[in-house]
Amino acid sequence: MVKFLKAISTTCIPNFPDRNLPTIFVYSEGQMKRQLIGAASFGSDRIKLEELEWLLSRTGAFTTDLESDPRGPKVKDVMMGSLRGGRGDSSDENDSDENDW
Repeated sequence: MVKFLKAISTTCIPNFPDRNLPTIFVYSEGQMKRQLIGAASFGSDRIKLEELEWLLSRTGAFTTDLESDPRGPKVKDVMMGSLRGGRGDSSDENDSDENDW
């Protein structure tokens, strides 16, 4: 079961800055799993329902029927990879999906 609550940010957290909106706090079994704070956390200021479902499911709070990220494959930055010492394709092996947001 998933529950969403909507509230006035400054009512819940005094002096909460507008630049941190939107914000989602993900809890599961009484423990905070993840905080998504600001539009950059969502990858865009316009996110589709399937993308949000995928993003929230990656927190571990619930499962989804989606089999892969609906945003498609990531584009590799070859130039920045070469500046990091030419780690090439293997540099992504240790990256987790959590950091893709």
